[in-house]
Amino acid sequence: MRSLVTGAGGFIGANLVRALSARGDKVHACVRSASDSWRLRGIEDSIILHEADVSSREDIERVVLESKPELVFHLAHYGGNRGQNDGEAIRRVIIDGTAHLYEACMRAGTLKAIVHAGTSSEYGAKKDAMREDMVLEPDTEYGVAKAWATLFGEHLRREKGVPITTLRFFSVYGPYEAPTRFFPAVILSLLAGMPPSLSNPSTVRDFVHVDDVINAFLLVPEKEAGIYNIGTGLSISLESALSIIQRELGSDMNVTWGNMEGRSFDSPLWQADIEKAREVLGWKPKSTLEEGVRKTVAWFKEHRDLYAQK
Repeated sequence: MRSLVTGAGGFIGANLVRALSARGDKVHACVRSASDSWRLRGIEDSIILHEADVSSREDIERVVLESKPELVFHLAHYGGNRGQNDGEAIRRVIIDGTAHLYEACMRAGTLKAIVHAGTSSEYGAKKDAMREDMVLEPDTEYGVAKAWATLFGEHLRREKGVPITTLRFFSVYGPYEAPTRFFPAVILSLLAGMPPSLSNPSTVRDFVHVDDVINAFLLVPEKEAGIYNIGTGLSISLESALSIIQRELGSDMNVTWGNMEGRSFDSPLWQADIEKAREVLGWKPKSTLEEGVRKTVAWFKEHRDLYAQK
């Protein structure tokens, strides 16, 4: 199978590229020009690397023409991490990039399915577990742009029959995650014997291990296209997650909360309703948080050197 992955140099993208290559796909990995593709080290000979700016129509048309993809996994994004606050870049990468990619794929004539990486940020804060049929009320520019990308895909699916599925991810963690995010920041700090920077202990997330996310990606092309939440259905506080990490590391370090600013959209409830994914995709998370933390800590212990200069 010829597979094209945008955002292939990112956390989830790199894990997906490795999984697709391992199952025997001919993988075309699209990364930003001159980016540091450190997450793809060691597999360069088994994939085909394309440097491109997804917001450039010409770049994307070139990549699609060269790769002739049957499966397209669209993970390129900007705005989801701390410090990514450039509104113009958010619109350019997410809105323009998505439109250019989908239009190029429709013209290529080789497409079997597109899987788009959505986000729980499309929902905005809710009082109940988030369902796919809820009204979208995003409270960040990133969430607004991602909601647009999802709705544009739904329009093409319904009106033109383009097989586009959106997987709305909740808080994904695991190998190759960015060092500024909660799990890597805490694990790497504790491994170095340093107290981690922490915001609010009562902030909650629905943490889902990246292996479970990749399993969803691999399932989707054979299933009914649509929108699916990918989480665990559990709302876990940062304080509880930290306790599990410390227990796995055998750390009894006293930590201080509140020495890092929280995010404006943090909510007392952030939880996926995953019944649709269970029923239609036959997908459910395999890793409990304890099991996921165990795998993640073991990986970071073995690969600390990758983060030395990050």
